[in-house]
Amino acid sequence: MTAAIRTQRAGSWWFPGICLVLTGWCANQYVSLIGWYQQHRELSEVAAFLVLASYVVGLLPMLVFAGSWADRLGRKPFTLLALIARLGDRCC
Repeated sequence: MTAAIRTQRAGSWWFPGICLVLTGWCANQYVSLIGWYQQHRELSEVAAFLVLASYVVGLLPMLVFAGSWADRLGRKPFTLLALIARLGDRCC
């Protein structure tokens, strides 16, 4: 493999990489705001616990199964599928 092809391939993942970092940051941002919601929006402890529990219940299955799915589908298709799913989540 020549250096030009290697550089082209390495550069082709900058945009998806930035998208993944921003998506991950946005997905986890609200967890740190639960305390603020409790103080300023009068969210009860039970409601705050339920918000965090719903996040964890959605996150755990993906952490368990996503690695094997990525092995089966390949990294690039799985990454693109995850980005498309995230964009769809933001639009709804």
